[in-house]
Amino acid sequence: MNMKKIKEKKGFTLAELLVVVAIVGILVAISIPVFTAQRMKAVIATNKANIRAAKAAATAEFYSNSDLLDVHNGNTLTTAAYFIYDVKEGKLSDVIKVKDKNYNGAQYNGKSCNTLGKELSNKAINGEVLDQIIVFIGNAENENDKYHNNPSAIQTAPYYTDDNEIGYKGGNDNPFGPDQGSSTAG
Repeated sequence: MNMKKIKEKKGFTLAELLVVVAIVGILVAISIPVFTAQRMKAVIATNKANIRAAKAAATAEFYSNSDLLDVHNGNTLTTAAYFIYDVKEGKLSDVIKVKDKNYNGAQYNGKSCNTLGKELSNKAINGEVLDQIIVFIGNAENENDKYHNNPSAIQTAPYYTDDNEIGYKGGNDNPFGPDQGSSTAG
């Protein structure tokens, strides 16, 4: 028998390794935007569920508290209320009453509720799961006064539009919403 030397292959060639690395790189480049989009959808769904829970808790508290039920005296707004919902605890803060239409005077831990609402809206814009949600319950005295309030009786900060966008876009706008008639209105 003639014994020929058989050359055994013991590894991959450089070209084969480069092809595998290129394929893995392409798959990673394709998957990162997909995973990022799915993460953002999950954050939005979580925030929207927490907003619904905050609205339900604040509404139940509002209607069970006889001091808060006298919101109107004729057509004049005499009282409105802010509630801060702690998402982790699932609890509301003590009620923050608005008297004499002084919306900017409503304070929570040294910040106005509008300032805190803007900060929370910016967190949601940046794709964060919220740790607090502010719920405003009251009615607008003037439907055209969008700076301080809007015609929806129950509003939150932050809030999502029908297109899953944060309603507050920055600046001096009112961070509370949605407007009456929106499918996301309470």
